[in-house]
Amino acid sequence: MEKTPEPCHPTMESHEPTLGYVLVPPAPPPGMNTGIASVVFSLAAPLCWYVTIPFSLLAALLTRSATSSGRFAWVVPAIVWSLPCTCGFVALVLGISSMVLARGRSPGGRHTKAWFMGMSGLAVVALEVSIGLWVLITRPYLILF
Repeated sequence: MEKTPEPCHPTMESHEPTLGYVLVPPAPPPGMNTGIASVVFSLAAPLCWYVTIPFSLLAALLTRSATSSGRFAWVVPAIVWSLPCTCGFVALVLGISSMVLARGRSPGGRHTKAWFMGMSGLAVVALEVSIGLWVLITRPYLILF
């Protein structure tokens, strides 16, 4: 009676290969991620005032005298508008790049979801800029704080 050779390692048994199915999610259309980022940055821009207003009030306390605004009157508006304008600019760039990446239409002749995400980010930025200009024109003293 002949003995079959044992495997050299107990876990190295011979297995037959089996085929399995792996579900792979479909890739997002080109420009979708930048469109989503554009919407997020455009919605975060007004929320940045909660971060910048305390620092601008501290700057107003440290740079202004009791009688006049002085040489450093530009510091407070620069601090107040720095972070919201940066977020708005990033949202603008991301929205434009999303629309450029998604310039092709879907097979049905419609714009893609990525194009709509980029457009909605740009629309929110335009709305925020128009509200800011309206406030600046009607109440010019609010630019200081």
